[in-house]
Amino acid sequence: MKIPRHYENTEIIHVNTEAPHCLFTPYIKNGKNQTILLSGDDWAFKYYPSVEEANGTFIYPEFDKSQFEMISVPSVWQMLGYDQKQYTNIQYPIPFDPPYVPADNPCGTYIKDFDLEKEAGKSYFIVFEGVDSGFFLYLNGKEIGYSQVSHNISEFNITEHVKTGGNRLAVLVLKWTDGTYLEDQDKFRTSGIFRDVLFVTRPEKHIGDYVITSEYENGKGLFSFTTTSAAGQIPIEIALYDKKKFIRRAIVTHRVSFCVENVRPWSAEDPYLYTLQISAGEECITEHVGFISIKVEGTSFLVNGKPVKLLGTNRHDSNPKTGPVVTREDVKQDLKLMKDANFNAIRTSHYPSTPWFYDLCAEAGFYLVAEADLECHGVTRLQDVVVKDAFGLLASDPAFEKAIVDRNLLNVMEHRNKCAIVMWSLGNESGWGKNMENAAALVHTLDATRPIQYEGAQRAVSDGFLIDTSELDVDSYMYASPSFIKNYQGLKPVFLCEYIHAMGNGPGDIEEYIDAIYSNSCSMGGCAWEWCDHATYEGEDKVHGPIYHYGGDAGEKPHDGNFCMDGLTYPDRRPHVGLLEYKNCLRPVRAVMKYTETAACLSFSNQMFFFSNASDYLYAKYEIKKEGKLIEKGEFEFPCLLYGKKSKTVKEFPLTEDDSYLTIVYYRKHGSSFVKKDSQAGFDQFPLFLKKKQTVRISPETPVELQEDEESFTISGKGFSYCFNKKKAALSALVRDGQELLADISEYSVFRAPTDNDANIKSSWYEAGFDSLKVRTFAAQAERKEYSVTLHFSFVLGPVSKQPVLKCEAAYTIHSDGSLDCICKAIKDTAFPDLPRFGLLFNLKKDKKNILRYYGYGPYESYEDKHQASHLDVFTSPVKDLFEDYVRPQENGSHYGTRWIEVKGLRFESDTPFSFNASYYTDSELAEKKHNWELISSNSLLLHIDYRMSGVGSASCGPKLNDRYAINESEIIFSFSLILA
Repeated sequence: MKIPRHYENTEIIHVNTEAPHCLFTPYIKNGKNQTILLSGDDWAFKYYPSVEEANGTFIYPEFDKSQFEMISVPSVWQMLGYDQKQYTNIQYPIPFDPPYVPADNPCGTYIKDFDLEKEAGKSYFIVFEGVDSGFFLYLNGKEIGYSQVSHNISEFNITEHVKTGGNRLAVLVLKWTDGTYLEDQDKFRTSGIFRDVLFVTRPEKHIGDYVITSEYENGKGLFSFTTTSAAGQIPIEIALYDKKKFIRRAIVTHRVSFCVENVRPWSAEDPYLYTLQISAGEECITEHVGFISIKVEGTSFLVNGKPVKLLGTNRHDSNPKTGPVVTREDVKQDLKLMKDANFNAIRTSHYPSTPWFYDLCAEAGFYLVAEADLECHGVTRLQDVVVKDAFGLLASDPAFEKAIVDRNLLNVMEHRNKCAIVMWSLGNESGWGKNMENAAALVHTLDATRPIQYEGAQRAVSDGFLIDTSELDVDSYMYASPSFIKNYQGLKPVFLCEYIHAMGNGPGDIEEYIDAIYSNSCSMGGCAWEWCDHATYEGEDKVHGPIYHYGGDAGEKPHDGNFCMDGLTYPDRRPHVGLLEYKNCLRPVRAVMKYTETAACLSFSNQMFFFSNASDYLYAKYEIKKEGKLIEKGEFEFPCLLYGKKSKTVKEFPLTEDDSYLTIVYYRKHGSSFVKKDSQAGFDQFPLFLKKKQTVRISPETPVELQEDEESFTISGKGFSYCFNKKKAALSALVRDGQELLADISEYSVFRAPTDNDANIKSSWYEAGFDSLKVRTFAAQAERKEYSVTLHFSFVLGPVSKQPVLKCEAAYTIHSDGSLDCICKAIKDTAFPDLPRFGLLFNLKKDKKNILRYYGYGPYESYEDKHQASHLDVFTSPVKDLFEDYVRPQENGSHYGTRWIEVKGLRFESDTPFSFNASYYTDSELAEKKHNWELISSNSLLLHIDYRMSGVGSASCGPKLNDRYAINESEIIFSFSLILA
């Protein structure tokens, strides 16, 4: 068997495939399903490192398939132990020499036997819902055809070749085709039949394709049904139902239109669906119809006549154990988590999702940005090219015009009847050129009811090219800064197709983006990058749980490391704190507090119910607490609250001088199969004081002893003893009731284990020597008073080979009750970069319990720019549970806005809120190890008491950290107290 080289010919994309058509499942009128799922665990498979090595006789019925392995389909062979696992983002995994692919082109051969009783007057089809990257199909020893678009449907008419009795289906799947140059998506590169295979029996005369439009206008539904192809002349009748209530019946010759009065429109917040029954000859087809209109008017993006913000995420089909193979349960789990997180939008990055995804989204209520299977980002990595000039290389290459247009044609033809789709996307990061213009023009021809977005066009404009973007209906950007969005003034709505890069500990700038999006009427929202971390599951670790591998862990070259670990959830869908942060930033209503001299006046605004009264969906409960102690609680209904409106004052709370806080939690009144009734939708929190009373502490009047030698000061009193090292200007021993509490000397700390979002600044930290600063003390003096001793230190913190970073003065006052007051002043040399943190590290002895209590932002890790998921309260937690176990270790578990913490009988407190971090892993350990399961626990409990911890931002791909969250001040004053409990 000689394999034709279709896979290196850009003019040959599909051979003998059926014409593209909408997705539907036909059945016979007696209810008999005509579609048989051929997926299962009875496929024979053999992998070959090169297509030339493949045994061509496998296509014949007499071939002995016992020499093959039995596998399950759908699957990808890299996850079954064959070939090389590989993750790459931008880089092409093959040499760039289009249309050619490597001579050693790995392939997989598949055999599936099935029985059939062939009937006269029937047509038979094989449908492949997804095969990566291209494949040849054979039946009973005959070549049927070829196709090579991975994430779209390939359907073949096999009527002439199928027979009564046993039939043998054989498939040769190629790893690489010329289509690989158009499928350079940011994901693990996998191969095989990764979506379902269907065997469909149909009458000879049957409907081939149809178009449904169901627009909403002024309370009416404008419905039309058009047949665009049919095999033979068949009678077609349609019937529309509202649930079980009959609405309208019509006979269709070509096109029928009618108006539905008093229609209930479809939206993400009210995903109401009608049922359409299509009778076509012997067949029936059921479609779910949502009445929705999408329009762009000037700079406004309108859904059902109202401006709407699309706020959600980009999503791949992904499973850590099966790769791109996902089940309905997998997808439902994603949608449930998204719905709970208040998302209303999903972008199908960077290809069409599994076919039934679109119906699930219509049922659940998500606005979809439906993307074509197109990305050729790797052109920007060619040798000695200017990125902006290279980006449009394939988008302008006539050889790829047919393929680029075809991928957009398939996307629209298959999905245009799906009401959840509100916008088409031509693809991702593929530059701009005539091919993209032609694709956009075709999309508008195929579907005039939806707008088009494509970020690559705006990139070309930004790069200085004069291009025609008239076919695009919105402006689209990636990772533009909040200030850019806030101040954006264009002629079209602006959409952030990717923003808040959720890699590792982050994103830290969500609230800023949401504020910017809502402050500018031009902004129609954005989709976070991205939904989940991508990794391969490799077993279990006793301490850290799942062992995950990312790029490079399989020894592949090239690879892009852990850049695939950039999701709002872990690979198994455990939420990152970033997802919880995003959820509360998207809370459907927001409380507004106005303060008078005596009261806090509470009102609300509706943020996310664009068509509804928020009071129909939510109720609220409130609590007032003082340092964790409940003072008052209650519940109230919302007033009438329409989108964009602010309510009158709902309730007034008297102000006090106590450190008391009001927390309002929003709950859902209704549930569905995707979100639970009475589940939390978000919260707000406000202080109920204008100025907090300062802490006053009175020490007993008992003597304090001071001993001094060349190396140290020792201060002792009843039941306690402190020892300070003069050279280090730091606490070296702390004894309480005869027990030493320190495992090692305390340290001044400015370094943190870099987060993924520190990627653009961590090199400057290391270059500045922040990870290895040395203390040089110039003065160490003791000042004795009757009931206290104050130690004064003058010192610098400096790296090897460079000038000091910080010049410091520290004063430690030890009182007769054993308490310690610290005040540290530091002047920073502005030649150095912004500090990651500034504070003290206390190396405490570990014990079996190590329970920590704190009054601060919790229960989740929190930072200056990432604390919307947390609230101020008193929390109790084992130290181990404060650790956020990112797959690639990094700074984690800090707690912002802390008033006090208690651990091991020590209480650290301050009148100025501070950050703390308690962990069993050193910063150097977190910085050096590549995986969480490689971490080695310290012998100490490492407690950071920080003046400030730098924000985390989203600069792994987004804008640099906002200056106000950076530690860029030239003078620092930090004070806290340590109290012996």
